[in-house]
Amino acid sequence: MTGHHRRHNPVMHKAKEIIESGKLGRVLVVNAMFWLFKPDDYFDISWRRERGAGPVFLNLIHDVDNLRYLFGDVAAVQARESNAVRGNAVEETARGRQQPHLANIWCSLAVECSRSGLKRSHNWNRKE
Repeated sequence: MTGHHRRHNPVMHKAKEIIESGKLGRVLVVNAMFWLFKPDDYFDISWRRERGAGPVFLNLIHDVDNLRYLFGDVAAVQARESNAVRGNAVEETARGRQQPHLANIWCSLAVECSRSGLKRSHNWNRKE
């Protein structure tokens, strides 16, 4: 079961309010990107290198949930993944498209966990 904690973020509630108000017009395409720094030592724990424990299962699932919350259940999915950087059994990058069940739109998803991604110098969840 997906933890739905991200969908209860006030930013998500505001986004849903704006979408449902019609202020954006008819939404036809959504592009969601989630960039995440996963240093090599993150994968020192053996289960994180195995299938079923990669960023798609642990991280992207929350973004899929957010898109379902905003646009409805999924009717079709297309996806690709790669483990070319570290060669572990688990994916490191993934791209996908999902089509919500009751809408004629496509939502494009991407997750990338790279060695040189965002530096940990800023905590994006912290209020300043």
